[in-house]
Amino acid sequence: MKLKKIILILIILMTFSCDYGYKVYVPIVLNRDEFLEAPKMMTKKHQENVITVLKHYGEKWKIENGKLLISDKIDTEILWNYTSKANNPIWLRENKTK
Repeated sequence: MKLKKIILILIILMTFSCDYGYKVYVPIVLNRDEFLEAPKMMTKKHQENVITVLKHYGEKWKIENGKLLISDKIDTEILWNYTSKANNPIWLRENKTK
């Protein structure tokens, strides 16, 4: 019985000790069926808009040294989707975080 309790405690500790990895956010665009990074799109306003999108979807993010860091679990297609929404004033207006 003690072994089961120890294993359960270890599983719980491992679950809560896992930290998310982060990567620098770079806007993604679609060009002829190919996803491309578009770092020149990264303005202060775009960063604010992307944060709105990330908050809406409950994504992990943080700012370090002026750079927006996002969860490294977010794949390229989802990043393209978030970039698109950050550039869509209608989506932003309809989904403004309260």
